[in-house]
Amino acid sequence: MKETLPPKRTFLACAAACACILSGLLLLQARAQRLPNRGAGRFMRTVIAEARGRHALSSLAFRNVTMAGYYENLLRESEESEGRSLIAWLWTGEKWSRTHGQADIYIRQGFLLWEPRPGFAKVDLKEGPVFTNSHGMFAPEYPVEKSAAIRRIALLGDSLARGYGIAMDRRFDKLFERRLNAEGRAGGGKRFEVLNFAVTAYRPTQMYDVAVRKASLFQPDVYMITLTELGVSNNWSSHLAQLLPHGIDPRYDFLRQALAAAGVHRNDEPLVAQTKLARYQLPILRSLLLHLKKFADLSSANVIVVFLSGVEPPELSLPPFRGIRELVTETGVTMVDLLDTFSSTSDLDTMRVAWYDPHPNPDGHQLIANNLYRKLREQPAGWSALVGR
Repeated sequence: MKETLPPKRTFLACAAACACILSGLLLLQARAQRLPNRGAGRFMRTVIAEARGRHALSSLAFRNVTMAGYYENLLRESEESEGRSLIAWLWTGEKWSRTHGQADIYIRQGFLLWEPRPGFAKVDLKEGPVFTNSHGMFAPEYPVEKSAAIRRIALLGDSLARGYGIAMDRRFDKLFERRLNAEGRAGGGKRFEVLNFAVTAYRPTQMYDVAVRKASLFQPDVYMITLTELGVSNNWSSHLAQLLPHGIDPRYDFLRQALAAAGVHRNDEPLVAQTKLARYQLPILRSLLLHLKKFADLSSANVIVVFLSGVEPPELSLPPFRGIRELVTETGVTMVDLLDTFSSTSDLDTMRVAWYDPHPNPDGHQLIANNLYRKLREQPAGWSALVGR
């Protein structure tokens, strides 16, 4: 007759086994950064990074995970985020404290779906201290009215341009601004201001709306729109795909026409809508850039498109941009390609906010700022568009 353990001993055995497994997983993730960044070691690092929940900029997340539910997840009750802080502490080894989640940072906003809460100044679970000004920008306070002695650049983008996890004064936009004022000269001897309108997970369609309805109020001389893997990957349409299901008007005729041409209906699930929109990526982006250029022309402003990549190897960061360079060239908009920013970095982890997170750290932002300045100086037309002469 087969001998069985008493219930109490069975429970203790299972508990001990679970404790051993959890301890092993925690030890594995803690030591993963010491694995070689090549071959099997690199594969294990990537798997562990994905298990830890790399940010949406993770290339694997681009290709395999839809952002259709991001709207709901982003605005989930903050108590849920706080409830996960103990787990986050165990997993990351970081200080455990009551923190404020994404639901505190963002508020619901019609067409944009979400936007930063004005005057926010708290600690976020994932990225630490987060601040917004009275206009809901992740930036210092700026007056709406522009001085005649100022040349303004409105920076549009997602979390890369926003400087996720980085202090404001160490982001590439501020580094770029300081160098422009130290070395570059605007027409008429004007001083430069780079106003950061970037918002986490925004797609180009959201950036366009921010440019037209928000940034324009600050009278920018240049609209600098950044395109990252997030905005040109398979999930480029996740914003559009959520509008009709949420009963939100697409607002702009060129977007209404694109949704109609794709056959997207209000009762479509976001995933279905994304599938229908897949082949319209290039036409929509082309139309968006042409409309932005036309809008900028009304105030004699210029548009500059910047290709920006997370801290990832080229085989992951370059493929999403296939066909995008040719498209931007066709529009006649000035283009600056910064996808080579980290190409000479042997250990990419040294440029990340964390070894598992492809967002650049302060050193990475310095490289971006240097590359942006250098590439613009190498383009006479681009430099002229930037400085106004």
